[in-house]
Amino acid sequence: VAVLDAPQPNAEMQLSSDGKILVTRSGNDELALWNTTDGTKRVPMHTAERFWFEEDGQRIVLYSAPYLEIVDVGSGASLAPREEVWAARLGDSVFVSGGVAAAQIASDSVRAWDVSVARPIATLESPGVRTPLFLSASGRLLVTCNDAGSCSVWDVRHQRKLAILRSVYGDLAISATDDRIAAKSGYDTVTIRSS
Repeated sequence: VAVLDAPQPNAEMQLSSDGKILVTRSGNDELALWNTTDGTKRVPMHTAERFWFEEDGQRIVLYSAPYLEIVDVGSGASLAPREEVWAARLGDSVFVSGGVAAAQIASDSVRAWDVSVARPIATLESPGVRTPLFLSASGRLLVTCNDAGSCSVWDVRHQRKLAILRSVYGDLAISATDDRIAAKSGYDTVTIRSS
């Protein structure tokens, strides 16, 4: 269909859900958007260490330490001011799923953005929060944990704490239907809870 003449070797690439747009990231974090039907660059892009397409492929979430930004794929324009987020020592700093982006913004706060409208929808107060955050596939539930193994389960859009999970150590998984949470609760134990 097309041969793309990228100026730098690509380190990562993603196709939009409709397959019409390809985003490439070079080793020096330069991003480019490409039209996959004819191989032309669509718009100049920003730099980013990580990026995620929004589900409909119209917006892209960019992370370039220590900033999160939401950009329009068609024009390359920033849809909201870059916002400073905390950089994780290990692993991801930004989590994107179900049209929601989430990141730690202070030692006791997490912010969630609705990517489709490029604006914050919730600021959740979670004392001692640390990354990683756990965001469900739907973007409806967010779990924040602290170093003591206590985790809060949040309904993101309603900014409501649904439950507190105790004795969570490390891994956690949320079912696709948001009705079950499995959490590592000991050296060789996993506890499954209803959300």
